[in-house]
Amino acid sequence: MKLKIALGALLLVAVSIAVLTLNQPSVSSKKVHRIAVNLPLTGPISSWSGEYPNGLTMGIDDACAEFGIDRSVFEIDVQDNGGNPTTALSVFERHKLSGFDAYISGTSDMSKAIANEIDELPSPHLLACFDAFITEKNPNRLRLMPNYKVEGPKYAQYAVKRKAKRVFSVILNNPAMEEQFATFVDPELKKAGIQSTREVFDWGFTEYRLLAKKAKEFGADLVLINGFAVQILPMIQALREQNLVGDGNVLCVMDFIDLLYTDTPRDQLSGVAFIAPEYELPSEGRVKSEWRTRYKLRFGKEPHYVPAFAYDTGYLFVLAHKNRGEIGKSAIVEQLPFQGIAGTISVDLEGDFNAKLGFVIVEPSGQLRIEGNTIEPAGVAR
Repeated sequence: MKLKIALGALLLVAVSIAVLTLNQPSVSSKKVHRIAVNLPLTGPISSWSGEYPNGLTMGIDDACAEFGIDRSVFEIDVQDNGGNPTTALSVFERHKLSGFDAYISGTSDMSKAIANEIDELPSPHLLACFDAFITEKNPNRLRLMPNYKVEGPKYAQYAVKRKAKRVFSVILNNPAMEEQFATFVDPELKKAGIQSTREVFDWGFTEYRLLAKKAKEFGADLVLINGFAVQILPMIQALREQNLVGDGNVLCVMDFIDLLYTDTPRDQLSGVAFIAPEYELPSEGRVKSEWRTRYKLRFGKEPHYVPAFAYDTGYLFVLAHKNRGEIGKSAIVEQLPFQGIAGTISVDLEGDFNAKLGFVIVEPSGQLRIEGNTIEPAGVAR
């Protein structure tokens, strides 16, 4: 009798456990990292950011294959904000509903439209934008790409190096660009005793000849241009008509690089200097060359520095998973400094990219020439 009671009690316990188990949500043994991407993939800004998702995907694919990690551990939800802040906010709301473990946004206006919302969440916010001080506003923000914080000082450095006397700056009416010049450029030019003036233009502006004429009347021996590629090219053309484009006496923002990867004739770019990250320096290591070839075969486009940095970001996500089992900010930062396809990636105390930039000049032949020993190329190695 006692045996029957004991057996009955054990059966009751087993049934209870089974019922409780059935009522519990299923838990997968595999942790899936969801990465949300909110970028301009169409519109004029997409010449800069449009290839970012391809680079990110390829970086995750390659790193998973290299380390024997199940690729399905990573899910990427890429959506196009079209370069519109309102659309970026709508995209974020959709991403928020589906959930994410890391968020990537760009460019400046679109990132700023959603940054405060993401700040309230535990997920890291990786920024693909240029604003100089945007990462400092929340500890979960991270930037693994060149930006105005590292680019800003290069303008005055270049002016001093060329012993310029009169600098004429032309910039798009954009808060991040104006902040860059007001913080890093104008004060340093003044400190160096260089006379300078600045002209600002709006989106849709077409009177570039008027600005070029003003530059000539000012007697500029160096012209600085900050805007997007769609504005940089007509400004260069207008300056050339005024005989103001020579051997590096026009210095452009990194957005100039977009023009090198389009069908823009090189003779329209000759004589122009631009600020460049390590990846865009005219030196080709074997690993980078092979990567360019693989990227072009897979996506049908020659990759510039943006998909290269995106590739390294994807690789870093996988490294963080491999070494820490998660993709939070601290897990990513622990993998730095990192020597990747784009060059050296490191960040400062605010989580902002702080590797060096250099100067490159387009020669009359169309070839690119490094101007001075402004950067130490570290090559590509792991």
